[in-house]
Amino acid sequence: MRRIGELVGRFRLSAFRTIGIVCKTPSQAGTLYGKFALTDPSVSLLDLNSDKFQEGVIVTSVHASKGLEFDQVIVPFADSSHYKSEMDRNLLYIACTRAMHALAITFCGEASRLIPRLFI
Repeated sequence: MRRIGELVGRFRLSAFRTIGIVCKTPSQAGTLYGKFALTDPSVSLLDLNSDKFQEGVIVTSVHASKGLEFDQVIVPFADSSHYKSEMDRNLLYIACTRAMHALAITFCGEASRLIPRLFI
């Protein structure tokens, strides 16, 4: 959480207009959004029921982000317990390819084996 907060802080100082925090599941996105919204009401949650896309810090799931692009993307929880199967590889790919300019992958413990060592 601390690292994600640091990355969001850097984003706010940049010229970029959007940063997507792209979680594997809607549940993860909701939990993360809840934590950020407590201290920063400008953070928005984008889910399958959302009717508009706004600029700034957007927390979403892989499924809700499909077809969208963000200036920067953070993929949280990319550890070995969350991303482990071939289906997870596809979800991780979708999450990572939402980034137009910058990508950050965060994890606690052991990184998913699906993340090439070159990026860790």
